[in-house]
Amino acid sequence: MSGAQEWNGNGAGSAAGVRQLRERIAEERRELAETVGALHAKTDIKGRAREKVVDAETAVADAASRAGHAVAAAATVGRQVVSTTADRVTTTADRVRGA
Repeated sequence: MSGAQEWNGNGAGSAAGVRQLRERIAEERRELAETVGALHAKTDIKGRAREKVVDAETAVADAASRAGHAVAAAATVGRQVVSTTADRVTTTADRVRGA
């Protein structure tokens, strides 16, 4: 039986019925507060825009970091290729001179 059904004809209710009504009212208020919060979040254009800007800044910073690491790795490989090539040229030149 719901709290509303426990009220008697003269407007007085049992203690259990009053307690149930108060609990239902409290629950309804919590749900309403959640709904209002969700609606506020959806309509907070500035806040949502700020979040997107922060997300974009983070993505750009991550991409720049990855690009920096890739450039550093490519530079290392390039130095190794130049060094190896220089060694081979020197070795080949020494052989040609000795022949």
